[in-house]
Amino acid sequence: MEPGKKAIFFDIDGTLYDREHSEEVPDSTKLALKMLRENGHRIFICTGRVNCAVEQSLRGLNFDGMILGCGTQILYHGKQLFYHRMDAETVYHLMGLVNSGDGLAILEGKDALYCDPPAPDSQLYAYYQKRLRLLRDLLRPVSGQSWEISKMTVRFPREAADRRPGLLRRASAWVTVIDSGKSVEFVPKGFSKATGIAYILEKLGINREDTAAFGDSMNDYEMLSFVGEGIAMGNSSEEILKLCARHTDSVYEDGIYKACVRNRWI
Repeated sequence: MEPGKKAIFFDIDGTLYDREHSEEVPDSTKLALKMLRENGHRIFICTGRVNCAVEQSLRGLNFDGMILGCGTQILYHGKQLFYHRMDAETVYHLMGLVNSGDGLAILEGKDALYCDPPAPDSQLYAYYQKRLRLLRDLLRPVSGQSWEISKMTVRFPREAADRRPGLLRRASAWVTVIDSGKSVEFVPKGFSKATGIAYILEKLGINREDTAAFGDSMNDYEMLSFVGEGIAMGNSSEEILKLCARHTDSVYEDGIYKACVRNRWI
């Protein structure tokens, strides 16, 4: 990579856009990404989402590559460089823990997501319906079909709050647990957004000090700690704001564009 150029990694949810508020990436962010490419920087999505859950509108922004599923799949210019699947024994063990806490698990694979609906009177039924509307035909039942997954996202009902810490401690013997508050991610041990970035840097011969990243939540913690410059969005969690020396404005206050200008990348 040319001197002075950066490899820059972007979380999706809460960073490129916030689907709780809008389905659109801000125009200022689209412009920043375009200008970064034109100025010779390399840009990557680095997300907890698996491949099938990345919308075409994001793919159309012409990223050089994508680190997916918290480092369990890596694509560069559309070519798969790396993929790791979660073994069945681990999945079944974790499903037993989730069920014992009356939780709801979404099994996340590169080609589809899998979730059995909770009972209509469950506290999590409305959450399931919302995910179903959002994910549409990507969300399939777990029961009655074969599946292949990289990670899991779990939600527990309020009534299981007293059991939740113990369940997560037990799960941590099998996987890395990323607790973002409402939802919890179960990621295979040894994988994170940071391990995905390290893989890309080695493959492309990029120095770690020539990297930067934008993020906002706990599954960005390793990424923001690893890169040369971690930048917290203005809408970040308190933990991420404390971690990062550099902050910018929130998603819909042109945070990414402003940080890129400030750093003279564009």
